[in-house]
Amino acid sequence: MDSKLTWTSHLENLGKKVASGANVLFKIQPFADVHLLRIFHFSLVYSHLIHGILNWATTNWSSIADLVKLNNRAIRRKLIV
Repeated sequence: MDSKLTWTSHLENLGKKVASGANVLFKIQPFADVHLLRIFHFSLVYSHLIHGILNWATTNWSSIADLVKLNNRAIRRKLIV
């Protein structure tokens, strides 16, 4: 392993995927019930977050904080119906 190995580019790409999923939740919110929004959340947001979490979760908190905020925003969007 290289001592200069960072997860920044991976986390930035992951952030874009999570933000995209959160936007989809926002757009389908008027047409879907909470159960359907939950299914969409797990398929569009949560699946990306959970994949490889053991690898990149060991990085510093400031790198992960944006992902946590995006996930929380997605959860809020699906609960406000």
